[in-house]
Amino acid sequence: MKEITRPLLHFPVLSRADFVFFRLRGSGLGNLLFPLYRAYQARQLQGGLLVFPQFLQLKPGPLMRREPDARAYGDIFQARTAKEVMHHARALWLLHTGKDERQLRIYEGLGRHFHELSPALRADFRRSLIQRYRQSQRLQQALSKIHEEDIAVHIRRGDFAASTNPMAAQGTMNFIIEDEWYVLATELARQRSPSGKVRVFTDSSELPPSLLKALKPNEIDQSPDALHSLMKMSGHGTIVTSRSSFSLWAAYLGNSHAFVNRDFDIERYMPIETLDISRC
Repeated sequence: MKEITRPLLHFPVLSRADFVFFRLRGSGLGNLLFPLYRAYQARQLQGGLLVFPQFLQLKPGPLMRREPDARAYGDIFQARTAKEVMHHARALWLLHTGKDERQLRIYEGLGRHFHELSPALRADFRRSLIQRYRQSQRLQQALSKIHEEDIAVHIRRGDFAASTNPMAAQGTMNFIIEDEWYVLATELARQRSPSGKVRVFTDSSELPPSLLKALKPNEIDQSPDALHSLMKMSGHGTIVTSRSSFSLWAAYLGNSHAFVNRDFDIERYMPIETLDISRC
């Protein structure tokens, strides 16, 4: 009897509590892209099939904090085909039973962040996300209005903390950057791209009027979801970054010039040569 040959499955594990049609818990979109990119990259190099994961995740934290973005991500990608769901179910079965591990490669967690990613694939990966996006046509229309000289300013608040201990926050992600830095960095970005429009991207429901007055943005982004916002940010030639993986993904995928807080140890997360960077 002829043995059935099954393709090698590359499975990005977004959370262990995975029930095929939804997941419990999970990271923000930026962190979820790390295992997805590594799986996409391995599929390109080794062949086989990429198991497109279930992005819908149920988590109480953003709801309890009343954040504008619940980070459920169930509506950002087009529905998977029946075959894709079957591949997902098989990957979970192999993962939990340990049967025939030769048929499964798993990619889980942040790994070494951008240090494990091939920049040669970033344009293709970005294109694949846009094609898979549920509102791809709307996004394409938005991207057509963004130009190389335009500037994206990403102001991250949400669950980030304002550090009362500068040494504790030294160099790491997930801390709020003071408003004064954003004003300085945006002014430097304007000097670099004087004809560019400035668009503010934020997860905050209400930024201080004094900050908006100082930034003088041409537009405050009103994207319907996180992926739309991320892809729009990546279309800008210059990005004033927050200390978040979301900012770094936008700059990385768009191969943009990034203004980075001088206290942020970006080398911990990505090879310095990956981006064109100004520190301030």
